[in-house]
Amino acid sequence: MMRRGSSRNGGPSILPAKKTGVKRMIGTGKTSRRAVLAGAAGLIATRTARAQNFPSSRVSLVVPFPPGASTDTTMRVIADKLSQMWGQPVLVDNKGGGNGIIAAEAVKNAKPDGYTLLATSSMTHAGNPVLYDKLPYDPIADFEPITRMSLVPMAVLVTKKLGV
Repeated sequence: MMRRGSSRNGGPSILPAKKTGVKRMIGTGKTSRRAVLAGAAGLIATRTARAQNFPSSRVSLVVPFPPGASTDTTMRVIADKLSQMWGQPVLVDNKGGGNGIIAAEAVKNAKPDGYTLLATSSMTHAGNPVLYDKLPYDPIADFEPITRMSLVPMAVLVTKKLGV
C-alpha cells in the first residue's frame, strides 16, 4: 500500500500529503471502467421497466465538449457498447462551446422521448448557475439525472525547472 505523498516508484507524488487536509481522488482506470459499465447497465435496466420497446430508433448522446475531450472519449466507448446491446445506433453529438450551455439548451429543447441524452460534467449543472446570472435552462427543473458515468482524475503540474 502506498502512503500519501509518495509515488509507486518512491519519488514525490502529485497527490497531497495527509496533513494538508486535502482529500485525494481514489480510483484507478479499472474502477472508472467499472463505473462506466455500471452506468451503461443502469441505462439498459430502464429498458425493461418500459412497456414499449426502447429504443426503436437512433439515440443521441449530446456532449458539450469537442471531439477528443475526456467526456467525448468516454461517451464514444459507451455509445459503441449501447449500440451493440440495443441494436440501434447511438451517436455522440458534440456541441462544444458556451461552457456547456449550448448543449444543455439543445437537450432541454429536444423532444422529451428519451432519445436525446446530455452527457456532461458537473459544470453545466453546478458551475454555470454560479457563474452566470441567467441561463436558458434550469439545471434542476429541466433535467432528470440518470447516473454518474465516470470519474476523471485531474492533476495540476508545473515544470521541474521551478524546483518545487
